[in-house]
Amino acid sequence: MAAASLKAAQKLILAAIETTYGTDAEPTAALNAIETYDTELSVIEGATERPELDREVLGNAPEFHTSLFRRLRFKVPMAGAGNPGDVPGYDPLLQICGRARVENAGVDVQYPLISSGFPSGTLYFNWAGNLYRMLGVRSTCDRMLSAKGMPYFMFDMMGLFVQVAPQALPSDVDKSAFVQHVPVNATNTTGFSLHGVSPGLRSLTLTDGNQLEPIDIVGCKEVAIPDRAPAGSITIEETSAATKNWDTVITEHQTGALTIQHGQTAGNILEFQRPAVQLLQPNLGEDQKRVTRTMNLNPLPVDGDDEDLIIVR
Repeated sequence: MAAASLKAAQKLILAAIETTYGTDAEPTAALNAIETYDTELSVIEGATERPELDREVLGNAPEFHTSLFRRLRFKVPMAGAGNPGDVPGYDPLLQICGRARVENAGVDVQYPLISSGFPSGTLYFNWAGNLYRMLGVRSTCDRMLSAKGMPYFMFDMMGLFVQVAPQALPSDVDKSAFVQHVPVNATNTTGFSLHGVSPGLRSLTLTDGNQLEPIDIVGCKEVAIPDRAPAGSITIEETSAATKNWDTVITEHQTGALTIQHGQTAGNILEFQRPAVQLLQPNLGEDQKRVTRTMNLNPLPVDGDDEDLIIVR
């Protein structure tokens, strides 16, 4: 008899912050479930080696996995937390992207960048009754806003490998910490400013740019974040050169602020702030018979760890 097939649509991710790096935080479906889209699993990542075997015939030699890690990519809806000051359900995911959590009771929760003391997480990915665990997880993230589309966080996570094990999907899944996200459009997305002007915005991607480095040496195994290079791209409607001369901004290497707010209802608002952004590699195009300008973003620190800020309120 053929083995029973697994239903690809049955996916559940749980995430929790670890107290000690690489020690299972044991997330539960009732407390730590994550609302996700488009999940992709790389079961085994890491170094391999194929020693050159001397023998009298042709053919392959055995190849060995000499270092084992696991990678998981998925989207999370970009929305608030329900009430101002509440911690959003995706909080552990932002922390393991190298951010601190600063709570202002009844007002907002802020996620500034940090350069040391990075939190780590435990992730459980249950796919149709197979449990793929990841310990010591660290991540990087893209924030994607495209006009007339739904906004998402896109997480790229790497962690320590744990052998797959059978585990029934839980029945007590609670995702009530996740608020319904709203489309990116003129009604829901406001406060956009780039270098002091507010042209029409077609699309915006804000990239954390964390370097995920798998370390596996004698006495140390971890996923490290040795550096970051925040980046991104933006497509705006081209402005008159009399209003804003982008060529001057770019060729003179000027920096300026980028701010945007998505959501208008208290408890379902996110703000993204980059105080000193350099604009690079422009290209002109057209969309709906309008001239557009696409540019790459190079956010720079002002006083340190302040080149990018996420606010949930």
